[in-house]
Amino acid sequence: MISHSCLAKIPTIYAAAGSPAAGKTTFVAYALKQKILPGSAFVHDCDWVMTQLEGYQADLQLFGAEAAFKKWELPARALAEVELQKAITEGRDVIYDRSCALASSYSFLKKVIQNNGYQLVMHVVYLDKDKTFSRAKERESKTGRHIPESMILERLEMISALWLHYLSISQEAFLYVNRADGFVLISKYQGKKLSIENPEIYEEFLSYGKMKEINLG
Repeated sequence: MISHSCLAKIPTIYAAAGSPAAGKTTFVAYALKQKILPGSAFVHDCDWVMTQLEGYQADLQLFGAEAAFKKWELPARALAEVELQKAITEGRDVIYDRSCALASSYSFLKKVIQNNGYQLVMHVVYLDKDKTFSRAKERESKTGRHIPESMILERLEMISALWLHYLSISQEAFLYVNRADGFVLISKYQGKKLSIENPEIYEEFLSYGKMKEINLG
């Protein structure tokens, strides 16, 4: 089991972050089973919401995965965010299953910390570009969920570029590599101290974001 400190009874957003198809949802299932994440938390997962929509399923059968994704991604996100806001207003713990790979995601999480009294715990899942592309194609063949490779690469670069910024607002943060034998810890941030378990993979992860320009306002 991956160890982490026992946090105070403060409402917490547990962000399961990483590029699309990196294995975030698989990590959430694993972490819930291992009690790394609390089973009582509200789970925010836009992809799951999209797959539950009748319109998405109908378009998936009629027009294919790519067309259905383009049409229903944003409506599903809007529906999921309404439920997320309800959970935050109620002060519930939240498992935030999103890439967190946009400046707007960083700003949103920072505002929740500042305005709603939450603390942030990051769990970032890393998989290199080629393996992520392969995983996305395999998943599409099984489930019909289409994700453009351009989006995957963009989000991989952005989560890499945002990693150190997230450390500045996180109570704790963990970075894992997704391997065939499970999720292996690369680095952890606890007690305002960053420790690196695997320097080679850590630098590989950071290399994706080195040339990325971001504007956090």
